[in-house]
Amino acid sequence: MTTVRQPIADMARAAVGLLLERVEDRSLPPRRQTFPSELTIRGSTARTAWPGA
Repeated sequence: MTTVRQPIADMARAAVGLLLERVEDRSLPPRRQTFPSELTIRGSTARTAWPGA
C-alpha cells in the first residue's frame, strides 16, 4: 500500500499555536503553514496488464 508520511506531532503543535494566536488577537488574518511529507511507493502502484491488451 502506498502511503504518505506526515509530521503529525509538528502539525498538531503548529495548529495549537495558530489557534492560541487567534484567540489572543481575533484581528489576525488566517495563516497557512506547510509541512514536508514523504511518499512511500509500494506495490499498490504497480503497473497491471489490462485484459485483452
